[in-house]
Amino acid sequence: MSRLAIVIDFDGTITTKDVGLQIIEAFGTPGWDEGIIRYRSGEFGSRELHEWEATYLESSRQSEMRDLARNVGEIRPGFKELLNYARSNDIPLEIASSGWSFYIDAILEKFSLSDVKYISAKADFSLGETAVFTPSPGATLCDINGICKCDRVRPFQRDNYSVVFVGDGLSDFCVSGEADVVFARGSLAQNCEVNQVNFTPFEDFFDVLRGIEAIRGTGV
Repeated sequence: MSRLAIVIDFDGTITTKDVGLQIIEAFGTPGWDEGIIRYRSGEFGSRELHEWEATYLESSRQSEMRDLARNVGEIRPGFKELLNYARSNDIPLEIASSGWSFYIDAILEKFSLSDVKYISAKADFSLGETAVFTPSPGATLCDINGICKCDRVRPFQRDNYSVVFVGDGLSDFCVSGEADVVFARGSLAQNCEVNQVNFTPFEDFFDVLRGIEAIRGTGV
């Protein structure tokens, strides 16, 4: 059986809601939603949307944004159990997110999960009155998604791992075609159906855990 590695989306997958969207809705200065309009029309890619939205986040409100993330951010049931299972069985597990690192940090800290490895976008609040979009350490920029999640899957595959990807949304469409096993919900599940990508639906991480146990029992 091939060794397994697990790569997981954050917003709407590990968390029960899209925290990044809640933050930009609550703290974005007037005009931020024009970026969404341009994105949906095809004028913007995801990277351009990230760069746009960053300029509408005021640096002086960073602590308030982190507080909101801690207040509204909830972890989907079963994630800690999956994490413990992966650690007990020497299965690499990391988060690949197109969201902002400042609120990911806040939520992981809230649930004592700060040691979980992740890559994401980063809103740098140290350069001026508004944030600047950059990749977090280890992340690769991508014109399609802002942060390249495929770049987290391919190195594992080169090392002869079979990669399990778990996700829910638009920024997961590309990587779902690269992973060896896909667990999907939301618009990712719909996209997999349309593009005939094999996937297993899930509601929580207990579903994912049972699926991975079955995979390990039958081989990949």
